[in-house]
Amino acid sequence: MANNKKNIFLILVLSVLLVFSGCTSNSDAKKSGFGLKESFNGGDKAIEFAFLAEAPPAKIRDQSMQPFVVRLSVDNLGEFDIPENSAYVSLEGFRPEVLGMTEEQTSKPIQALRGIKKQGSNVIPGGKQQISFENLKYTDSVVSGVVPFTIYANVCYPYQTKSRTIICVNGNTVPAIDKKTVVCNLEEAKESANSGGPIKISNVKEYPYGTSSIQFQFDIVHKPTSTSANVYERGSIDSKCDINGKSAGSPDALYKKDRVKYTVETGLTGLNCESTGSNTNTVSLTNNMYTVTCIQDTTDQNEYNQFVSITLDYDYLDRKDIKVNVEHIQR
Repeated sequence: MANNKKNIFLILVLSVLLVFSGCTSNSDAKKSGFGLKESFNGGDKAIEFAFLAEAPPAKIRDQSMQPFVVRLSVDNLGEFDIPENSAYVSLEGFRPEVLGMTEEQTSKPIQALRGIKKQGSNVIPGGKQQISFENLKYTDSVVSGVVPFTIYANVCYPYQTKSRTIICVNGNTVPAIDKKTVVCNLEEAKESANSGGPIKISNVKEYPYGTSSIQFQFDIVHKPTSTSANVYERGSIDSKCDINGKSAGSPDALYKKDRVKYTVETGLTGLNCESTGSNTNTVSLTNNMYTVTCIQDTTDQNEYNQFVSITLDYDYLDRKDIKVNVEHIQR
């Protein structure tokens, strides 16, 4: 009898340990990153750039008396690989000849700039470069004393955000009578994940639509990289960081501002987004947001979870400035 009691006690102890072990394993699995969001590094950044120290110097001399350099660091903190010679740094805010430059010399291409890569738990940094404008000289005379002079640097580039979500597919959208048989939920908010970039999707929701279709919607959201940053329709920028062939402040540029192209891929036929009969469209953001609604035909489909890919394509323009004091030299 004593041995039986010991055996029963040991069985109970082992059972409790197994339960706690199972709970710990599930918790560890979630913490170790096997969820949807762990497929990307994420973040709101794209290209980060800055003037390097003493390039330009705080004070320069007029009348071509002091050659100097303007040098910027360029760092890709997002996850899109920027192709060769598709991104540019341009200087403006002055007549080119004032700094001994031609119009063509005020802009330089950025070489291919790798995005951040994530491999398992390892994060590989994105590419970095330095862009230099050398042998500049302030050719004019400031008459007397010291006069402030501002140099503006624009960085413009194409970018792309990859997004993922999961929807529930079911050819029969009538609610199941036996809830134990349900595989997935046709009416709920869905998790989403985004690659690193200033434009992303959020607030994904799904609803039944008719008897054999589903409706899902998502917000395209812009989180500017700075107070000077703007998003433009893909293909709008040129080598001088002009928009639609005109300066960024012109009315012509406004037609391309806040425009983002989305492409939705469900792996199923019968996808219709925004009544276009298509899975892609270019839309205009209002207050940095736009909501897309898609209808997916699910006729003859069984009940299952389905990955959905959403690609966002756009051009991006950001600006920084630096002030230099120009000192007059008596000759």
